[in-house]
Amino acid sequence: MGSTSNFRLLRIINSSGQVIDEFFSGGVRVGLGDVNGDGLIDLVTGAGPSGGPNVKVFGGLQLDLLLSYFAGNPEDEDGVFVA
Repeated sequence: MGSTSNFRLLRIINSSGQVIDEFFSGGVRVGLGDVNGDGLIDLVTGAGPSGGPNVKVFGGLQLDLLLSYFAGNPEDEDGVFVA
């Protein structure tokens, strides 16, 4: 992963201006890196405190959803770090 940050609100918007996803409760942890090996930087998100361990990966320029999974028990509310 290239870098990571914590946000209270994150809105992911594609190049057409369409909202792809939003995160509010407990914020979101964000990482950047080439996850799928295509040479483009991908956006990796993980729920922050009070969120479940949901991880999502958005790919390259279009920010298409590449992966969405729980990195642990979905009932846990500690959030997850993605770096």
